[in-house]
Amino acid sequence: ASINFGDGTVVNETTAEHTYARDAEYNLTSTLVFTVDGKVVTVDTGNCAAKFSSATPTQPKPTTPTTLPSTGAGDMIGIAAAVTIAGAVAHRYFYGRFNA
Repeated sequence: ASINFGDGTVVNETTAEHTYARDAEYNLTSTLVFTVDGKVVTVDTGNCAAKFSSATPTQPKPTTPTTLPSTGAGDMIGIAAAVTIAGAVAHRYFYGRFNA
C-alpha cells in the first residue's frame, strides 16, 4: 500500500502518521495492492481518495463574566426586617380576626 498525503509526501506503508508543514487543503490518495483468488488487484485513487483540510481550529471568543447582585450584610438585614414586619402584620391580622 502507498499513501500520498497531497503535499509531496508518499509512504509505502499500510498505516502512517503525518504532520503537515502549513494549513491548507490537501488531496489524500492511496493505492492498495492485494491478491484475490490468485489474481493481483490494484485499487487506486478513484476509490481511495479524500480531501483534508489542516486548518487550525479557531478558539471560541471568551465571554464577559456577569456580575451577581450584591447580597452583603446590609441586604440580608433588610430582607430579615421585611420578613419580620410581614410576619408581624399577618399574625396581628389573623390573630385579631379569629380570636375576637
